[in-house]
Amino acid sequence: MDFLIIHRTAFWLGLALIVTAVVMSARRTGNWTGVVKFWQKQMEMNAGEFKLHRTGLILMIAGVVLSLIDQLL
Repeated sequence: MDFLIIHRTAFWLGLALIVTAVVMSARRTGNWTGVVKFWQKQMEMNAGEFKLHRTGLILMIAGVVLSLIDQLL
């Protein structure tokens, strides 16, 4: 049961960090089309936003990996 909580928390916390970084960047630059067209390089992130985004991405990947491990065990 604890393992389930850990991987869900990691995934959702990572997603929240990514959304926070994107919203911070969009507010700072006023470029909301960069949020919609995320596959194109239209969003400029400063160092803090970039680190927050990467931390969120790592947490999301860790949550998925932990979920796969939980499924295998």
